[in-house]
Amino acid sequence: MKPKGPGSNDRTLSERVINVATSLPFLAVGYCTCRRRQTSEGRQFGAWLMAIGASAAAYHAADGRQRVALRKLDYWTIAAATGHMARAARCSAGGSYDRGPSAGVGGRRWLRGAALAVVTPLQPTLVSALNIAATEVHFARRALSGPAEGCGAAAECRSHISPANGSRVGDTGATM
Repeated sequence: MKPKGPGSNDRTLSERVINVATSLPFLAVGYCTCRRRQTSEGRQFGAWLMAIGASAAAYHAADGRQRVALRKLDYWTIAAATGHMARAARCSAGGSYDRGPSAGVGGRRWLRGAALAVVTPLQPTLVSALNIAATEVHFARRALSGPAEGCGAAAECRSHISPANGSRVGDTGATM
């Protein structure tokens, strides 16, 4: 689970150009996420998506010793973004963070965040996997809970992850 350095990609100019180009959609998606999210946690996740795009593009465009440092930055940025994704997923429909009984300075979530921040430089891939797994568990619990235990109406449950204008994936009337 530990990154092995800059890797063997980007051997030719065409590979570099393609890899930089495939990093750019993260900037666009992050920008749209920042503009359309209703919660500050959702907007922070959008900012981290843009950071992923910028760090990945910088890594793929770099040469020499800079590549090693930028590869680490790329991994760390992804790990941080997955943490913000997990936090954005736990926002309540009302737009506030779903803190629960274990929140606060002495709570488990604060301790979890501090532990992941310490482990990220050593095992960024593991941190990303743990954050993604936590998000999946949250969504599974929410999907399995009935309306009485969840947010109430299904539309309310989705409102914290949906764009502010109410559009859904596949809507033709969505504006950018």
